[in-house]
Amino acid sequence: MRLLLAVLILSCVVGNLSGHSVIDRRKVKQGVNCGYQTCPQGEADKLNVHIVAHSHDDVGWLKTVDQYYFGARSEIQNAGVQYIIDSYLEELLKDESKRFIQVETAFFKMWWDEQNEETRDNYRRMVDEGRLEFIGGGWSMNDEASAHYTAIIDNMSWGWKFLEDTFGTCGRPKIGWQIDPFGHSREQAAIFAEMGMDGLFFARLDYRDKTKRKNEQTMEMLWRANPRLGAKSEIFTGALYNHYSPPPGFCFDLLCSDVIIDNPNSPDYNVISKVSDLIKWAEDEAKAFKTNHVMITMGNDFNYQDAHVWYKNLDKLIRYVNAEQASGSRVNLFYSTPSCYLKGLNDAGVTWPTKTDDFFPYASDPHAYWTGYFISRPTFKGYIRSSNAMLQAVKQMSSLAPAAGSLEAELNLMREALGINQHHDAVTGTAKQHVTDDYYRILHNANVAGWKIFEAAANSASAVNGAPKLAYSPCPRLNISECAFTESTTSGNFIITVYNPLGRPQSPLIVFPVVALENGSPPTYVITDPEGNTVPHDVFPLPQPILVLPGRNSNAEYQVHFVARDLPPVGFASYHVSVSTARKNRVKREVKLKVNRSKKQGFVFENDFYVITLDSATGHVSSIERKDQPGISASVRQEFMFYNGMRGFNQNFSDRASGAYIFRPESQAPLTMRDQLDVSFVAGDVLTEIRAYTEDWASHVIRFRSDSEVLESEWIAGPIPIDDGVGKELISRFVTDIRNGAKFYTDSNGKLTEPRTRDYRPTFELGDDTEAVSRNYYPVLSRSYIRDEDQSDPNLSRQLTILTDRAQGGGSIVDGALELMVHRRLLYDDAFGVGEALNESAFGTGLVARGLHKFILTSVSNAAKLYRAEEVKDIMRPLYAFAPTSLSAKKWLTGYATKVSALKAPLPENVNLMTLEPWRDGRLLMRLEHMFEPGEDAVLSNSAPIELLDILAAPVLSIRETDLSGSQVAPVKMKWDYEGKADKEDESLNDDIEKGVITLRPSEIRTFVVTLA
Repeated sequence: MRLLLAVLILSCVVGNLSGHSVIDRRKVKQGVNCGYQTCPQGEADKLNVHIVAHSHDDVGWLKTVDQYYFGARSEIQNAGVQYIIDSYLEELLKDESKRFIQVETAFFKMWWDEQNEETRDNYRRMVDEGRLEFIGGGWSMNDEASAHYTAIIDNMSWGWKFLEDTFGTCGRPKIGWQIDPFGHSREQAAIFAEMGMDGLFFARLDYRDKTKRKNEQTMEMLWRANPRLGAKSEIFTGALYNHYSPPPGFCFDLLCSDVIIDNPNSPDYNVISKVSDLIKWAEDEAKAFKTNHVMITMGNDFNYQDAHVWYKNLDKLIRYVNAEQASGSRVNLFYSTPSCYLKGLNDAGVTWPTKTDDFFPYASDPHAYWTGYFISRPTFKGYIRSSNAMLQAVKQMSSLAPAAGSLEAELNLMREALGINQHHDAVTGTAKQHVTDDYYRILHNANVAGWKIFEAAANSASAVNGAPKLAYSPCPRLNISECAFTESTTSGNFIITVYNPLGRPQSPLIVFPVVALENGSPPTYVITDPEGNTVPHDVFPLPQPILVLPGRNSNAEYQVHFVARDLPPVGFASYHVSVSTARKNRVKREVKLKVNRSKKQGFVFENDFYVITLDSATGHVSSIERKDQPGISASVRQEFMFYNGMRGFNQNFSDRASGAYIFRPESQAPLTMRDQLDVSFVAGDVLTEIRAYTEDWASHVIRFRSDSEVLESEWIAGPIPIDDGVGKELISRFVTDIRNGAKFYTDSNGKLTEPRTRDYRPTFELGDDTEAVSRNYYPVLSRSYIRDEDQSDPNLSRQLTILTDRAQGGGSIVDGALELMVHRRLLYDDAFGVGEALNESAFGTGLVARGLHKFILTSVSNAAKLYRAEEVKDIMRPLYAFAPTSLSAKKWLTGYATKVSALKAPLPENVNLMTLEPWRDGRLLMRLEHMFEPGEDAVLSNSAPIELLDILAAPVLSIRETDLSGSQVAPVKMKWDYEGKADKEDESLNDDIEKGVITLRPSEIRTFVVTLA
């Protein structure tokens, strides 16, 4: 039985409403530029020093989110965000010259919810006057190495929505404020630009890059994050002069001891020295910048719990420094904000340098490359990724199913939980252990809420015409092959309902664990698809490393696999499973291979696309050949190796330890593990698995389906042994004969592609440090690849692409090789603040992580088509849950809607429905994304025409385009002169918005607010 989900929606919401769909062209009235129009002007003949009062409030780090907000656990850190907001507001109300910036929306909303109307009105007045300004404005200040671009956009958009709903246009931030993340990505800059921001400021960049930029006055630049999109993705960017801290001697916080003593009769009188020091500091800082404007940040972590102390001393400083102008000083101090500082730069009419690459990796000294956090806490990173995928799905469900849409509190819980966990000490894995435990708690509660939405939406879609609703049981521990529902269902019938959030059909592998009966084998299963066809399936014995996973509370020894073919786009499909004990299940047998050094002929496996050969002497993969692409083959050896983490006490640079932030191996060559593997295989009708056991703490399964161009390496790592007193950092390395010439490629937050060259930076010289491995590690969110440097014939040039299921790090440390770190366990802290060694444990032993690498060998010309299709499936992962039923398959097919879709038709192969979620006043927010970059594919990299009115099955009343945040209709951004700026305008898109026709350019995201009829 096949129905359109739209029919269900309309029957529940608006009956039989129909009519002609039109595009809403009404202009939304633009709000005042609250910050710019109230900015201090500065003076043309002076050095204008913008004093920016701020507090950097981590959304969890050394304390949990709640502990930071309420001020608990002061023995860890004296920090209470509620007191900070109370205090700075009280000071601003006293004096109209004072200003402050508020950054993290998660904390601000906690405070706002507690306030009475009088306090709220006072705060609104400060915002309307431009003296209180929201900067950044995301739910948290997200990391830029480990956060996926979809999660970054959600984090920013949800924070902005709250601010704009609460304060109107004056609550909308104009400036990105990424002052603490440990490196900066091109995609992050593009996101800020496409949200309509005018500028971006950050603090951390490589120490050599910073020195060079200070000397050359290039600390500020025009970042052309995606040059092919032109001004839309360009943003003015500045690196702060002194981290985000006040100059030495000018920290006027309760946590500091600096103070201005202006009683000339006091023996500690220090006005003269303080004024002299500040003037010198400002003049020295000005030498690093191009204009007569500089910004001095007056604040630090969790400052201003007593704002009166800060402002009283700042008032004195401003008064005494400016008094020196009568004696010829050019220094002019005043309270300001980053946006007012930016206005001063814009008014200066300077031509700015440009940047088109990123700021990774970040090094703070010759032995401190901040590349360890790319991998730290791999299971947590995996949980964040899967939770983000769930959020994308349940946002769609909440948009389209009435029952799910009523669960607004559950959806908001998910949004806020994912926003918190994008924080630059959350997803990075750099918080204390008890804080990470709390992040897990927050995510767990969000996932529980998400499954409530799934159940409501699944029943709305399938339980039609008065059919009883089903009680769904999710299996959130399938990652360790544990599912109470399927293990306990040894007879009868049940339903598997699968949701596909992708805008086109996909055919995922559905798995569930099962137990053995008294006869020693599991029950038999008959699986029926939504059309009534019997679905082929396999029953495999589970690999031994899974059976002994710590914390696994399961008796299941087997796992059922089947392919859910052609799931409807943005829709549900249900499968009926009949369970019987009448006959013995014919389980596929695990066959052990005889690995023998005297054996000459390799072990050969193949599917429709590949021939995979294993070395008979070692059991390692030795070569991969394409059957469908003549000439495309490579010697390939995948193996686990590890680095010993550097031990040290951080007394000096050379004594730096490898820790949560820093990756620093003791040797620049990884240590090998057992060369001869224990190898077995299981071959079924659906797939084949090659199971390779390296050590007790490192194994993997190479898996491939008969009809797939994608190979999988499902790895298990841990518990990493530390009995020898040495921490270890485990890698999966692919060694090939691909001639990549030191070049390799990684992604930028899972979207744009970043070309990399070993031992090279585009904007500065690396010099002769000794960290040859860690300086060549880069963040990998979705993919990394190497390819033959000779591109004279892209059809014959080879490319090996590895796709990840979570944030990782890696690089091409030697030619022809590509490595990704999968797990790390360390015994020393690296002294960058967290104060704990990264020695994770669970269930009484070292942490065990299980994850997935997909890898593809193909011609360069065919590569992007494959990896773009696969990586979007990782974010748009199908969700599925189980429900008991007494109905036979035949009665199920006639009594329930078994296949429904919310789209009129599948989207084109190069277009992704990136976002569909409830927004304001009953409207939906919809983002469409061109998945390919220019030149990636001969066909799919072309611009994509889209008929907006032909996407959703439900009738559309109006569509209004906005910026990326879903906020402004037509943001008016500052214009800048920069080196190499072309005279021509951005490419014309030939849109016909009146008819609902748009064109997506390569890598472009466009955002719309949709009103359904």
